[in-house]
Amino acid sequence: MRRTAVITGATGAIGAACARKLAKYGWCVVLSGNSHMEKAEELKSVIVSDGGEAQCFRADVSKSADADALMEFAVRQYGAVDALVCCAGISRFSLVTETSDEAWREVIDTDLSSVFYMVRAAARHMIRRKSGAIIAMSSIWGSEGASMESAYAAAKGGIEAFIKSCAKEFAPSGVTANCISPGVIDTPMNAHLSEDEKKALCEEIPLGRFGTAEEVADITAAVINNRYITGQVIGINGGIAM
Repeated sequence: MRRTAVITGATGAIGAACARKLAKYGWCVVLSGNSHMEKAEELKSVIVSDGGEAQCFRADVSKSADADALMEFAVRQYGAVDALVCCAGISRFSLVTETSDEAWREVIDTDLSSVFYMVRAAARHMIRRKSGAIIAMSSIWGSEGASMESAYAAAKGGIEAFIKSCAKEFAPSGVTANCISPGVIDTPMNAHLSEDEKKALCEEIPLGRFGTAEEVADITAAVINNRYITGQVIGINGGIAM
């Protein structure tokens, strides 16, 4: 019987890479997104054409009802959910003094509250089964802080504390919970950077380059499959933070 993973933010680069990686290993994947669902449908087509199994589900996971509906769909479709990978996220660039209430709430709801809603929905199912793996995408900025991205950094730092709490709470039921903390990854989220800015960033990274979404997916799959890793924030950042 194939294992099943729910992936939020599957229309983004890292979420899509995680979906492709797990599908390659024989997982059924439920691809969730809110906007740009055509990307999820295209990804589904690629996975299915390669012999995999995938379904798409539109959900605004910053809303608890949508998160619950997504989990219910996955369980109804495949009978069980073995892994949750939370990749949904946005960022907004502004000084703290110029960040509006609306912008703050948008980032916190999309990046942090969505993780709470999805983990709560998944944990209810996984704890009953006494099995499951939860992964949430954090960021190097969640521990280091980020000028001009205070809301994003706060959300990612919150994810790390929340996931560590979940790891302690869920461990007696055989459910693991971990964070993957990427550094600078070559995704559309960094498309606003100029070539000079990218070059300057690369000079700060000991390995001398941006990471790839595929490299993030590699470590994500490895952590899901390891049943003795829990409560960890696992960095993948080319050595920029040690």
